[in-house]
Amino acid sequence: MKRGRVISRRQFGAGAAAAAAVLPFRALAQTAAPTAVGANPWGELGAIAAQARQLGLAVPRMSLGLTGGTAYNDTMPAVVDFIDHLKASAAAANAAPADVDALLKRASALLMTINNAERSPRAEPTELGAQLSQFTFESLRDEYVSLFNSCVISDAHRAQVTWYVNKLTDTTYDKSYDTVEDAVCIPWYFVGIIHAMEEDAVTIEGFANQTDWSLARTLYRMEAYNGFGSRRKGINTPYLWAFSNHYTKGKYVADGKWNPDYVSTQCGGAVMLKALITGGKAALPS
Repeated sequence: MKRGRVISRRQFGAGAAAAAAVLPFRALAQTAAPTAVGANPWGELGAIAAQARQLGLAVPRMSLGLTGGTAYNDTMPAVVDFIDHLKASAAAANAAPADVDALLKRASALLMTINNAERSPRAEPTELGAQLSQFTFESLRDEYVSLFNSCVISDAHRAQVTWYVNKLTDTTYDKSYDTVEDAVCIPWYFVGIIHAMEEDAVTIEGFANQTDWSLARTLYRMEAYNGFGSRRKGINTPYLWAFSNHYTKGKYVADGKWNPDYVSTQCGGAVMLKALITGGKAALPS
């Protein structure tokens, strides 16, 4: 757990609801439907920025006519950073809370759209049950440890991995993850990594009050959360290993649709964890 802290077991109950309420973007995402941004999410972000400046809020300048790249690893960080700037500026400005909330909902809807377009579809419940019976923790335990120990972050993606680590350990997010950790006994880094990859929906049911958060069990839970479909294709799942030497290409781009040539542009969860641990930001429980 964080800084070697030992967490006692607690009842899930009301603690889960309280914990979920503090996660960034969650409340916004519940009321903000994905927005249609076409092939240029930068145009929508520029429109939001223009409206924010009209309210006297200090946010990064975005041109309405900007047509930058649409890759997830370009657009997602830009929107997350924009939301952070918007929240920080709103705290020191005189803009009406309702107007700020409307902008945050609009930005959150844009973020949801970008995430939905990139995320790996989760397995259907019936398929997941079959996968869990085939891919047991005992059969994969040693593989997780071996892959993690030999995991090397790709030089081409090192700056992006650093961005994820900085967000996970930023004071605003860090306090939220600590709150979840204390409420439901899930390591802060597990909550943070799942949140970073899903952003608008963090599922913690089934993880609360578990006692085994060893490296292998942590990685198994991450992969099981998303599904074992990549294994059937002979690929280390990008959900864990994208941006490292253990993943090159191949991904489910829609439910049941496998693209062997698609390269994931979302940082893998195991890679984030590796960067946190090697950087001294997190320590696994003994």
